[in-house]
Amino acid sequence: MRCGRMMGGLSYHSAAMLAPGHAVHTHRGPTWLGELSGEVESARIKQLAALLSAAGFEPTIVGDIMGQIWTKFIHNCAINPISAVAGLRVGEISRVAAADALQTRIIEEALAVVAAKGIALVDDDPMTSIKKFCVAKFNKPSMQQHMEQGRRTEIDALNGALVREGAALGIPTPYNQAVTWMVTARQSERMQNLHSAPIDYEALEKEIKGGEILDS
Repeated sequence: MRCGRMMGGLSYHSAAMLAPGHAVHTHRGPTWLGELSGEVESARIKQLAALLSAAGFEPTIVGDIMGQIWTKFIHNCAINPISAVAGLRVGEISRVAAADALQTRIIEEALAVVAAKGIALVDDDPMTSIKKFCVAKFNKPSMQQHMEQGRRTEIDALNGALVREGAALGIPTPYNQAVTWMVTARQSERMQNLHSAPIDYEALEKEIKGGEILDS
């Protein structure tokens, strides 16, 4: 990997837009920073940490930032798309058997990809940690908020990316593929109904029949 001017970082903070220009901080969590090279004493990473500290964050500089990033990546893949498709808040996922079962399969596939890539996660048991998180927190993930607002979601950068990584490694990820398709389909419906002119389905059917597109 070419490190160059890039640094790694992630933060477990959540927010919600209540109205234009009105945001609320819904969850405060830790922040990690790190050089992709593994160096922990670089001047620029210390400067970035100082800036974030001044802004009220509590950053920690680590040597293996990729382990931190992948740990949160799995966390987001396991929660965000389920909330986006099912309309469940985080804490409701564990209380709906079907959603909880789907989450388990998503995590299992993600861990198989991680193992194949040889990545050392900072969490020894992501399955348990995520399940516990989904009992205690009732915020709406960003993907669920975007879905409700009819905005494009980050599904291609989460579960979609996991599917691509799995394909490159020969690891099957059918549950992540399915949830990626479902979020993409639902996203299309929300964007159409919230931001475009209503569809005249009767006229559309007549147009299709008139063009003899349908098979008998």
